Amino acid sequence: MKQFVQDRRKAFVLDLIKDSALPGYRVGFELGFREEQSFYRWVKETFGMGWTELCRLHRDGATDGGGKRNSRG
Repeated sequence: MKQFVQDRRKAFVLDLIKDSALPGYRVGFELGFREEQSFYRWVKETFGMGWTELCRLHRDGATDGGGKRNSRG
């Protein structure tokens, strides 16, 4: 069950990055994080990169969902 929740959180974050320009603290709030730094730490631990880099890689559908650039980006 824990892995399911983790996978859903990850998918939600990537969807929000692709479909909106919400700042990280708002995304963290939407996920239920009480502290902004807790969310940013979770992003770093989960995706292996910081919020800014994650956004850069995933905005406008520039990746295949695994962090790799596709032919469109």
